[in-house]
Amino acid sequence: MLSPSHLGRCLLLDPEVFATRRETARTRWDRRRERLQRVVCGKTEPAATTPYDDVDARAIRALIGMSQTKFAELPGIKLATLHN
Repeated sequence: MLSPSHLGRCLLLDPEVFATRRETARTRWDRRRERLQRVVCGKTEPAATTPYDDVDARAIRALIGMSQTKFAELPGIKLATLHN
């Protein structure tokens, strides 16, 4: 329970505003995942291509300090896909 002294430090959102923002975030995430899925399945070309043929995912993960599981969750891919 928050005391009155804490109310100045936290943002209290109207439940309807919170629900709208949450739904917007979910919709954006779903669209992003769908676009990635189309690219991965070869149904669409990536919006931008990289000049690098081989991407060192291990080095990227080490640089940002993420586990394989968390790194795979970013684009919404399965951990086994990351292993391959």
